[in-house]
Amino acid sequence: MSLANASFDQSPRGNAVRLWAQLIPLTLLIIAAYWISIENLILRWSEEQEYSHGFLIPVVSAWMIWSRSKALESVELKPSWTGFVILAGSALLAILGAKTGVYSFQQVGLVTSLFGISMIVGGWKLTRLLAVPITFLLFMIPLPPFLTTMLSWRMQLIASELGVSFIRMFDVPVFLDGNIIDLGVYKLGVVEACSGLRYLFPFLSLGFLAAYTVDLSFWKRVIVCLSVVPITIIMNSIRIGFIGILVHYFGIEQAEGFIHYFEGWVVFLICIAILIAEIYVISWMSGKTQIDLFRFPEFPAADADAPSNGLDKRAIAWSSVAALAIVAIGATVHADADVSMAPPESARLIGLPYEVQGWKVARTLDLDSGVEDVLGADDYVGADLVNPAGDPVNMFVAYIERKRGKQTWHSPQQCIPGGGWKIASLDRVEVVDSFTGKPHLVNRVLIERNDVKQLVYYWFQQRGRRFASEWTVRYYVILDGLFKSRTDGALVRLVTPVRAGEDLETSEARLKTFAAELSNRLPEYVPE
Repeated sequence: MSLANASFDQSPRGNAVRLWAQLIPLTLLIIAAYWISIENLILRWSEEQEYSHGFLIPVVSAWMIWSRSKALESVELKPSWTGFVILAGSALLAILGAKTGVYSFQQVGLVTSLFGISMIVGGWKLTRLLAVPITFLLFMIPLPPFLTTMLSWRMQLIASELGVSFIRMFDVPVFLDGNIIDLGVYKLGVVEACSGLRYLFPFLSLGFLAAYTVDLSFWKRVIVCLSVVPITIIMNSIRIGFIGILVHYFGIEQAEGFIHYFEGWVVFLICIAILIAEIYVISWMSGKTQIDLFRFPEFPAADADAPSNGLDKRAIAWSSVAALAIVAIGATVHADADVSMAPPESARLIGLPYEVQGWKVARTLDLDSGVEDVLGADDYVGADLVNPAGDPVNMFVAYIERKRGKQTWHSPQQCIPGGGWKIASLDRVEVVDSFTGKPHLVNRVLIERNDVKQLVYYWFQQRGRRFASEWTVRYYVILDGLFKSRTDGALVRLVTPVRAGEDLETSEARLKTFAAELSNRLPEYVPE
C-alpha cells in the first residue's frame, strides 16, 4: 500500500503526532543552523544585565504554545508555499549577519525562520496559533551594541535632568553638570547602570505579555504596551532623585551597596504595580468588572469533523525540502564564520603619533583593562602631542580588524556626557589632507564643563573612506562585509583645549592643521 493511500489516525492525538513529528525536527535543525548567533545571545544575556531576562523569554514562549495545546491537536494542516518565501528571507538575514558580524541580523532570521516552518507545516491556521509565541521571542534579541550605548547615554541624561527636578521639589540645593548631580559635598554620577535600561527591556516584554493576555480592544492593548516606556523613565528618575535626597541628609553610603540595589528592585516592583493599576483603570473605563492578568486566551479545538490531510507525500516532501534549506542555511552561516576577513597588513598604531610631522609626543596613554574590554579594539593608540609653540592636541585612534558581536566604534557623542561634559555645539567642518589635497568632513564638537572648554574633531576611517556620519559607517560595514569580506576600520578623535584668553578660531586652526597632517599618515596604519 502506498503512503498516499495509507490510513492515518484522524483523532486529535493522531493529528498532534503528525504536527510535532514535523515541527520538532525542523526546529532542532534551526537551532543547529543558528547556533553561532544563539551562543552570542547567551553571552550577552550573561554579561549584560539589561538583557538578563532573555533566558526567560523562550520559556514563556513555550508556555504560550502549551496553552494552545488543545487547538494545536486539532488544527487542520494546510501547508503554504509562503513559508519557503519567509525561509528565504531568513536565509538572507542569516548570511548578512555572518558576512558583517552583526549577530542581530542572524537572531532576527532565527525568529522569522520559525514563522517559515510554521507556514510550511500547517499554513495560515497553524501560524495564527503560533504567531504570538514566536513574535514574543523577539524580546530575547539584544539591540546592536552601538544602539544600546546610544540609548543608554540619552536615558542617563533624561534620568539626570528629571532626578534633579525631583530633588529640587524637596528644597535640596543641587546642580546638574552633564550626568553629574552635584549636591555640594557629594557628587553622584548617573552612570550606564542607572540609565533605566535594566528596567526598560524586561518591562517591555512584561508589558507586551500583559497587553496580550488582558481582554481589551487592540488600541487599548497598544497603549498598555507602550506605556511601560514613560513609566520606566519616570520611576527611574524618581529613584535617582530619592538617592540624591538620602545622600544629602544621611551621607554618600546611601548611594552604595545593598540599599542601592534594594531601591532598584523596589522601583521595578512599583513599575509593575503601576502597570497593573493602569490596566484596571482602562478596563473599568471600558465597562469590564473582572480582569484576568497573565491568563492566555483559550483557543477552542477545531471541529471534530474537519478533514486532516495527514502526513501524506506532500507533507513529507515539503518538510524534507524545508529541512534541506535549513541545513544549507546552517552550512553557509558556519562557513562564513570561519572565513578570514583579515584586512591587508598595516603598521601598529603605536608608531602613528611619532610620524605626524611638526608635532612632538609628550606622552602616550594606556587604558585600563576594563576600558579596553568595553572598547573592544584590536589596536589603539592615545597620545598627547605638542607643536613647537607648545600648543597641545590629544589624539586617540581605535582600530577594529574584523567586526564581531560587541565590537563597535563608540561615538564620542555617547562618551562625552559620561565625563560630565556638556555638548555646547555640534556641526561638521572640512579637513584637507596635507598630501592629497582632498577634503573630507569631520564632526566638530565644542564641549564645556564648568569654565573649561575643549574642541573635539572625530571621524571614521573605513577601508579607504572617511566618514563623519555614523549611520553611513554602518551602511558601508554591511556593504563591504557582503561584497569584500571586510569590516575593518578605525575611529579617529582629536581634542584640543580652548585655553584662557584664546579665541575659538585659534584652537580651530590648531586642530585643523593637526588633522590635515594626520590624515596624510593614517593609510599606513589603517588599510585602504
